[in-house]
Amino acid sequence: MLETNIYLIRHGQTKWNLEKRWQGSLNADLTQEGISQAHKAKDLMQEITLHKAYVSPLKRTIDTIAIILKESNLEAICVEGLKEISLGVWEGKTQDEIKKNDAVQTHNFWNESHLFDVIGAESFLEVQERMIKALENIFENNQGKNIVVVSHWVAIKVALAHYLEKDLSELSSIADPQNAQILRFQKIGEKVSIL
Repeated sequence: MLETNIYLIRHGQTKWNLEKRWQGSLNADLTQEGISQAHKAKDLMQEITLHKAYVSPLKRTIDTIAIILKESNLEAICVEGLKEISLGVWEGKTQDEIKKNDAVQTHNFWNESHLFDVIGAESFLEVQERMIKALENIFENNQGKNIVVVSHWVAIKVALAHYLEKDLSELSSIADPQNAQILRFQKIGEKVSIL
């Protein structure tokens, strides 16, 4: 059976990550540390023959994958389904501001994500559905290949929940993907394993 590998990477650190400011679907620049993290991810990927590259259309992921692919002949394909959760009225505000003004939904975001409900925001289930659709399409179209994908914190975390067969009510039990962390999703037949 063919082995297909997606190397799923979270973007490098951004200025808004440092400020603890909600990004969601907004753009923020990588910090020097974020650029350095992307270079480290590139170095770790050197030994792997990559066949395709996919990326969320947001600037922080595009900047990260540009560094990772710098010495390759691959061009990243933008996929809407890989975007970060849209956080509606939270976007651009700090976590402290939001906690002060919306303690219930702040609690839900961190502890009971299946109950998260903010004006203009996506639900965690909506993010999971589009993220899994995107990843399954990538698996389907690249059988037997190694693929690099750069995405986001919540998008990656809900994908982990899906493949680990955990309910979104258990999301807080899954470790947060760190900036520029590489996770390997391996598909053999119908089974996806996280290595």
